[in-house]
Amino acid sequence: MKNKIMKMEIIKKKMIAFVLIGITIISCNKEEIEPNIDVINERIHGKWIIEGVNEYSSIEFKKDGFSFVRKSEINVDPDFSTLGIYEIVENNIIYIADFGALLVTRLTEDSISFTLEVTRNNAVYNLTAKKITPISNSEQTDLISKSWIIESINGQNSQFGIVMLTNAGTFYSYTQNAIENYGSWKWCNIEETKIAITTNNSNLDCNGIQVIENIVLTPNSFSGIDKRNGTSDVLIMKNN
Repeated sequence: MKNKIMKMEIIKKKMIAFVLIGITIISCNKEEIEPNIDVINERIHGKWIIEGVNEYSSIEFKKDGFSFVRKSEINVDPDFSTLGIYEIVENNIIYIADFGALLVTRLTEDSISFTLEVTRNNAVYNLTAKKITPISNSEQTDLISKSWIIESINGQNSQFGIVMLTNAGTFYSYTQNAIENYGSWKWCNIEETKIAITTNNSNLDCNGIQVIENIVLTPNSFSGIDKRNGTSDVLIMKNN
């Protein structure tokens, strides 16, 4: 914990220095006001697609404090996505544990400008990004877009397993064998009771086996028939 606090203090000082040497905050208007904790908390949640040719292609912030940073060259870099825990540590600084920090210089409902400093190599990037539209604004999407703990498969208690889905279509899973999978998901029917998943950069296929169907959702539970292993497994997950 002490090391984390020291890292945060160092990053905060560096970010403040960037402001003093010339990062210009754009003037405010009806949509665009100076970033602060309240504004960031209100607007930051969602997936942001980074513009231009950069090492990173997107960054996403979940309401429960988790974040995803995705690299551009996913085919040549096995560590192409980073799951982290983020915290707003100053009015306009977001710290991502074990990754780095963002100094937000401009933030509207659908666009953001920021300076990113990556801890592992002290690289600094000045970036802009656009927020993507959620895959749907339905109650089902709100219910499914959470961090889930696998409780049982076919009635057998699961030792450990985590599944995350976001309303931007991001999928993440972590199993008891310490296997991480990043990918995407989408609804397959109007009733929003079936989803397709991909974790290998292939197209989402609602007619394939990489699906979970007969999904029943409550604020704290997820149940469905998981066909991803080639069998029809009863999957039950909890959010608590």
